[in-house]
Amino acid sequence: MSKPRPLIEVEGAKRLRRTLREAGDDLEDLKAAHAAAAKIAAGAAAALAPRRSGKLAASVRSSGQKTAGVIRAGKKRIPYAGVIHWGWPRRGIEPQLFLTK
Repeated sequence: MSKPRPLIEVEGAKRLRRTLREAGDDLEDLKAAHAAAAKIAAGAAAALAPRRSGKLAASVRSSGQKTAGVIRAGKKRIPYAGVIHWGWPRRGIEPQLFLTK
């Protein structure tokens, strides 16, 4: 399975990062911008998450990196996040896609 493409992509972002690196910038300021954008999207993803106990929705979190904002769900005590999101046809679990919507 190929890596899912981001739903929102900024044209020229790669060139901007390359130019800033060549100019001597360490790109640390982009982390904050990416984190802020990911936080907004994570709030929307948590609202779309299916609820039984609410633990899955509570596990949605975001972070900012130099190259992108990242949204994750699940953790060690919630290992089913990927199955709920992507589905499992053999087991009759339909995909919910709450993170990518």
